[in-house]
Amino acid sequence: MRLHWLPVAAPELTTAAAAKDGTVTVVIVPAEQVDMAALGEAMGSADRGLRRTTVSDARRTVLRRARADIDPLLDDLRSRGLCGDVRELWLAGMLAVEIEPDALAALAKHPAIGRIWLDETPSRSFGDPAAAAAEAAADEIQWHLAKIGADAAWAMGRDGSGVLVGHLDTGISYDHPDLADRMWDGGSEWPNHGYDAVDGDNDPYDGDTEIWHGTHTAGLVAGAFTGAAPGAKLMALRAVPATFTYLVEAMQFGLDHGVDLFSMSAGWPQGTDDLRAAIRAQAEALLAAGVPLICAAGNGDNIGGHYPIPTDVSSPGDCPPPTADRPTAVLAVGATDIGDGVSALSSRGPTAWEIAAGGYDDHPYPPGLIKPDLAAPGAVVTSTVNGGYATYTGTSMATPLVAGAAAILMQEAPGLTPADLAAALTAGAVDIADPGLDNLSGAGRLDIPGALAALPAARGLQFLVRNRGPLPLSVSAAVAGAEWLTVAPAGAVVAPADSARFTAVFDPTGMPAGIHQAAIVLTSNDPDSPLTMPAYMSIGVMTGIADPTPSAPAAALRNHPNPFNPRTTLRFDLAVSGRARVAIFDLRGRRVTLLLDAELGAGTHELVWDGKDDAGRTVASGTYLARLVRPGGDATTGKITLAR
Repeated sequence: MRLHWLPVAAPELTTAAAAKDGTVTVVIVPAEQVDMAALGEAMGSADRGLRRTTVSDARRTVLRRARADIDPLLDDLRSRGLCGDVRELWLAGMLAVEIEPDALAALAKHPAIGRIWLDETPSRSFGDPAAAAAEAAADEIQWHLAKIGADAAWAMGRDGSGVLVGHLDTGISYDHPDLADRMWDGGSEWPNHGYDAVDGDNDPYDGDTEIWHGTHTAGLVAGAFTGAAPGAKLMALRAVPATFTYLVEAMQFGLDHGVDLFSMSAGWPQGTDDLRAAIRAQAEALLAAGVPLICAAGNGDNIGGHYPIPTDVSSPGDCPPPTADRPTAVLAVGATDIGDGVSALSSRGPTAWEIAAGGYDDHPYPPGLIKPDLAAPGAVVTSTVNGGYATYTGTSMATPLVAGAAAILMQEAPGLTPADLAAALTAGAVDIADPGLDNLSGAGRLDIPGALAALPAARGLQFLVRNRGPLPLSVSAAVAGAEWLTVAPAGAVVAPADSARFTAVFDPTGMPAGIHQAAIVLTSNDPDSPLTMPAYMSIGVMTGIADPTPSAPAAALRNHPNPFNPRTTLRFDLAVSGRARVAIFDLRGRRVTLLLDAELGAGTHELVWDGKDDAGRTVASGTYLARLVRPGGDATTGKITLAR
């Protein structure tokens, strides 16, 4: 369903704003919103790269439509010095603007605006100096790493290599010797390895000069001696402490630059309904984009006590996990000590969702939603700080260990969805409190070898794409044409005479015995693009990738021309005969037209779409999703563009 937000009464908003000194920042929620669950379903087995760009396109398209209605009013207010420039929070489907309280009454009455709320509460981190000083030498494996089995994973060659973690925190002391060679390479435009949303510049150096919170948590993700995944790369995203607007802008930067998952050791205790609903809308978009958000459950009231149940878990940790009904990308982490006891300060559930205005009333209390989702070492944990090491306690320390574990699992299975990741992490956890899920430790304490063993029965094979030309080769998309086949990374830039390594992951779960055929389609700036590489999975015998053979049938759905006007031809291949279905969806996940639903023979087939919907109406210019469901249920999705 689409979410329709009830307008806030102008007197209520202006009264709250009038108490502020000068301008206030408000978040504008357009009445029309994208149904992220439907969009995610329409994308089927699309890889993470396609999911990221599709979610971005969908959110931005709806915001452009909303701005066409709202901007004239904002332009008028700006001309009179009553508001500033609009900031697009496309990940959440919202806008932010600084505005004078006197102008809010007019804004609240606009019919295209569903809701307005004040963005004034900064997030806070959940880590504090521990009572004990750091005594362990930096060249020793710390207790927290042995406890979660990180060393066992490294012995298997799994250290998070090839995975980019978006680190949402107070910044990173990126010149720390343990972190310097583990930072994202942003090139000349982003030479300091990320983005500072707080200051709006390209230097996200740790702004917490008291305890260096961000540097400490970064070291627990990928630090040379303290991190769970020392092979992973870190993108520094400074967004703490800051308001919701800055968090969204930091996440948008990460998505635009290819992060595979986010780690966030911060949040909002006792968030307002408006804030919580906005955070959940953002977390739903992350799920549709296929990007997990590992975040801290919180440290209770941060002064040694706890808030009343069901309000003790902070946002976004209070959001439903990827495996729940009406899921999000969030996996919330509690803290444990060296003896596997739950830390006294670790926030506990359940949490409740009874926000009628936001459409989120799916987890009333009692019984509420079980939280946290799992736990990890967070009491007296040693990691990096500016100039050395320190020992801190908090769910802030537990969270990056789970993020590092997630990087290891995503290295093992590059096509892993947030739901599969959450399922493996929780299934492999060591039960330490009440049997089963509980509101102290969730599924239990993190165990990386157990999580690896709980991964879907998939196998990955690597292949190289070599650039034999004189110019850089830009592989803009690497797409697999079957539910049982995924490819990572989603794209790459290959220098002349160099190669890029891709991983094809084969998942035989639920597949019958026999030989199954699909295709890997690589789209690039090569004149002969796209390149189709047939792939075969033989159940019970072997799994492999064949050499490219032009005459081999391809399972991908493709169209020509693209962009098109007024019609385009869609072509696809079926390895076996049976019922096939082809439908066109818009970027809100709604079906535009059903082009085919029929029994077909094996071989190549073509369809023509004339740019009209099921009712024969001409649709607007824009990007659409074409989805093919083949005999047996395998599906593939491609983006097509209509340019009138």
